[in-house]
Amino acid sequence: MKHAVVKFEIPLKGGKMSIGAGFFINNRGWVATNNHVIKQATSATRVKMEDGTQCSVKGIVAVAPDQDLAIVALEDPPLRVTVLDIQFERDLKLGEPVSAMGHPHNLSFSLVSGNVGRVATTRELLADRPNPVLQSMKAPA
Repeated sequence: MKHAVVKFEIPLKGGKMSIGAGFFINNRGWVATNNHVIKQATSATRVKMEDGTQCSVKGIVAVAPDQDLAIVALEDPPLRVTVLDIQFERDLKLGEPVSAMGHPHNLSFSLVSGNVGRVATTRELLADRPNPVLQSMKAPA
């Protein structure tokens, strides 16, 4: 999984940096990420791979702001990429093992493993406790 994940680094005004995660979805250098991650992307945006390789963003292939999804094409992607297989054939069950990789608090390529503790829809999460982050992402119900 580590080789399929990328890190977006988007320079902001005042010397700040916005970061986000994405993953390769094909061998052409297309990366899936969240729309909120690339919304502020500029020509200075860099995409880093776990091995230190860097690319710039060639362009945005598709966006679905209402689902907080985006597909971007990388400029000069590595010749060989690991595509993340996100297919699943059934619903998750309580207690099943799961893993997530990202860059929380700029801790690059961090892997967290755990078990499914709850399966809930966005609507159920918002009903339990309104969350401005979930609401601003406009995730599907």
